[in-house]
Amino acid sequence: MIREQQSSGKMITLALVLARAAMWPISSITGLLLIDIANTFNQSVSVMGQIRTVGSLVGVVFALIMGVLSVRYNHKTLLVSGMILIALSAIGCWMSPSFLFILLAYPLTEIGMSMTRPMTFSLVGQHLPREERSSAISFMMTGIALISIVGGFFTNYLNGIGGWRFAYLGFPFPLALIAAFFAYVSIPTSEVEAGSSSSSSGLLSGFSQVFSHRSATACLLGQAIAMFSWGGMGVYYSSFFRQEFGISIGTVVVIGVFMGLAYIGGNLFAGRFANTFGCKRLAVIALLMSGLLFLLIVYMRIFWMAGLVMGVFAFFGGIRATSINGLTLDQIPGARGTLMSLNSAAQSLGTGIGAAVGGFLLVSYSYSGLYLGYGVVFLLGSLVLSFLTSEP
Repeated sequence: MIREQQSSGKMITLALVLARAAMWPISSITGLLLIDIANTFNQSVSVMGQIRTVGSLVGVVFALIMGVLSVRYNHKTLLVSGMILIALSAIGCWMSPSFLFILLAYPLTEIGMSMTRPMTFSLVGQHLPREERSSAISFMMTGIALISIVGGFFTNYLNGIGGWRFAYLGFPFPLALIAAFFAYVSIPTSEVEAGSSSSSSGLLSGFSQVFSHRSATACLLGQAIAMFSWGGMGVYYSSFFRQEFGISIGTVVVIGVFMGLAYIGGNLFAGRFANTFGCKRLAVIALLMSGLLFLLIVYMRIFWMAGLVMGVFAFFGGIRATSINGLTLDQIPGARGTLMSLNSAAQSLGTGIGAAVGGFLLVSYSYSGLYLGYGVVFLLGSLVLSFLTSEP
């Protein structure tokens, strides 16, 4: 019986890792090939980067809707549906004839992520014991990094064959469908997943529980602040290296591999030591170090030094990802679906605002102003988590 439970837990974790990995290729392709996409539609990099802003804002709205849907509907079904929407977004980006069309197609990815992201965390809470949750979350975050490492080379390869359009079609589309199928056959359907109450008070009770809980609300605020800088960095870091140092896409991919490996190391470190040091302490340290490193990169004018700083930054980014999500997950066990949906909204909101403000800083103050602003915001996030949150 114990062996069957362990085997089932491993299959569930593997399915969730694959689901998390399938969320990110479209976003990664958009960042890596942003210059090429912008040139196709005769747009500047800063303007083209706003497809992430629009997508994130749509993601915020749908993540709030998910706070209600997660009470009423089966979490596994919501997860699989999110994967299918991501596959449809890949098709839309591939066939986009104009800037307006891709501006409408890309947000489907954010809607799919708003469905997938909170459900992966909620399913961890439902099917795994508490002492295994930080480890499972670290594996989920590691899956993202692994797909980024492999995906960087694969994206560059597909781009060489058929341009950025073929990259959308050949990578995120099949991966999302595979992840949807694996989640469908591997994750059990629990009666606890579907809320039986259809009254307005029952559906909205989760929001009341979350926003009346100071630590849970502070976790959401800290997540939004962290993603302001982390998500914004994801939009512009490839263009930063290509424009500031004149390097090729292939070299940017190598930097991405280095950052991905460092990110994996950070996630595994947090998963291993979260029960020892506590998720809160790790999250605070990670945001503090991220802010200091971004303030440092402002003065980096040598390519290999800038790459090294970004690698160290990615390590602390991995620690942040596992620890802050672990800290949030167990704040309110009775409203976990709603809380993690709001956590997804916080991530989308932070990313969207970060991309928009980042575009303004890039146009007005160049990349130095961009990273200076992101660094200060990271430091603010560490203060919020330090003084307003508590370990569950």
